[in-house]
Amino acid sequence: MTDTSSFLEDVWELFSWRILSNYVSPWELSQIKAEIKEWDRWCGVWSSWARRHVDRGDATAAAKQSIMGALNLYLDFINMFVMLLQLFGNRE
Repeated sequence: MTDTSSFLEDVWELFSWRILSNYVSPWELSQIKAEIKEWDRWCGVWSSWARRHVDRGDATAAAKQSIMGALNLYLDFINMFVMLLQLFGNRE
């Protein structure tokens, strides 16, 4: 088996700026670096961290969607109330 530790260090040095520019926080980068001790684990670790990001994004999108649905329903009721006032309200 070949020693890939220097190769791994070179990759970190060359691509850390690129990784950080793609919304990976410095804290996450240090956590990922701690998990990757050899080149063979690179893809597996990055894939698991990517899955966590996707799951968090999906949960956030679902929460926003339910809030927007509730706001739309609320506005529908207000609009119906205003329409009923226009139809049956006293016009004096």
